[in-house]
Amino acid sequence: MQLDEATLRIVAILFSLLIGGLLLFSWNSNRVNRELLVLGSSFGSAAVGIVLIGIASLGQSVIYLYTGVTLLFFAYGGGWQTMRIFERRPVKPWLAGLGGIFWLALSLIDPEHGPLITALAVAVVPASYTALMGFELWRGRGEYLPSRFALCMVVGLDSVLLVMRGVFIMIAASEAHRWTETQLTMTLSLLIVLVNVAVGYLMLSLIKERLETEQRAQTLIDPLTGLGNRRALHLHAERILRRQATSGQSVCVAIIDLDHFKKINDTFGHFMGDSVLRTFAERATLKLRPVDYLFRVGGEEFLCILQAAEERDAVGVMERIRRSMKSYRIGEGTEARGVTLSAGIASSRRVGYDLEDLTRAADAALYKAKRDGRNRVCVYTGDDTRLAADVEGRAWAEPRPQAGPLSGPQLT
Repeated sequence: MQLDEATLRIVAILFSLLIGGLLLFSWNSNRVNRELLVLGSSFGSAAVGIVLIGIASLGQSVIYLYTGVTLLFFAYGGGWQTMRIFERRPVKPWLAGLGGIFWLALSLIDPEHGPLITALAVAVVPASYTALMGFELWRGRGEYLPSRFALCMVVGLDSVLLVMRGVFIMIAASEAHRWTETQLTMTLSLLIVLVNVAVGYLMLSLIKERLETEQRAQTLIDPLTGLGNRRALHLHAERILRRQATSGQSVCVAIIDLDHFKKINDTFGHFMGDSVLRTFAERATLKLRPVDYLFRVGGEEFLCILQAAEERDAVGVMERIRRSMKSYRIGEGTEARGVTLSAGIASSRRVGYDLEDLTRAADAALYKAKRDGRNRVCVYTGDDTRLAADVEGRAWAEPRPQAGPLSGPQLT
């Protein structure tokens, strides 16, 4: 089967318009993902560029050729910026058009070698932009998305095909002293068109996968505090406890309750109550160790899993949190008051690694803390509970603050 330039251009235009239209339609349905707008516009730019190049091949003004090739290069630059938007990196629109502007300047300065310059640009500019697309995707590989690596491979293949096509066009142009398409270069062009269709399809898949991942994550996060919720606790606790049991390390569970929280809501209003909960989440997270998990399991009740922690370690962490909250003041004037908390701790050394048993024991210790006057930490000892002051070695060092208020192990 013999390919001709006219048929190839028609196929390229139709596929570019089809994929570009699909991307723009997807963006218009939910105008959040700007990468769909940019990539769809890039496919549209490529279609217009191919039309203008076709017009120039019919003997029309060279302006059509200059404009068409520039738009084609701009389309590849737009693909690179699309990946930067997707990876949430700063966008640099002027770089998207730099390749086309550079080629245009060289062609105008040295029109005698125009075909060779065009062939060289066709070999270098699109392949460079495509390689940068792959580079941006590879840099973001820390965020696992199934289609990411498939798109990396497709983009890499696109870059290789573009280089091969450009090299063969350069060879033909140097021999004929004009732009010449051969069956080989047209076959490579057809493959490039098909690969670009795959790029558009995989980009849609990539955005969909990220959206689904973020939606799943949102179902595990308490929207007020940003902590894991009860669902996240049950999803991750079994895995955490099993890992600790396998390693033979002690793990502690602490249940924390903000004292007189209903009175805070009644006195200062629910807005202040929400502020207290957010402040607790921020301060508590800063006092936790990097291996600890904190969940909001009720209105003013929180559960903390402390990995590789003996009772004294857990008491130290809870005491740091308690002192931090005690220094936090709400209200003004005579109504100003601090916020206190009570905490109960249970260790796997005493009750085993079952979450229900640990929670029940920690709850008993919390009840003891409240019964004894609140604003304290109690440890479950089996037959009875005792105050944190009775646990030996209270010289607990303050941990170095983490990078962010809610940093620590990820609930994924």
